Amino acid sequence: MVTTYPWGTWAAGWGTSFSTPFVAGTAALMMGANSNCPAWTVPMGLANADYIGNVNLGFGRLDTYQAVQGCHLL
Repeated sequence: MVTTYPWGTWAAGWGTSFSTPFVAGTAALMMGANSNCPAWTVPMGLANADYIGNVNLGFGRLDTYQAVQGCHLL
């Protein structure tokens, strides 16, 4: 992903250091957007929101909207 970098520049980043905040934020959003979304359903919702649209993306892309909607369906 492309993110801000020191001195007003931009840089590409990858790996768990960059992915973890997005997954944690999505999990919090899932639970916050739906009070009926218990913690044990979050991993299933995240797994259903993993979309691989390009082989160059590694393990895929997290679709936050799909994850939040998936929690409503569980």
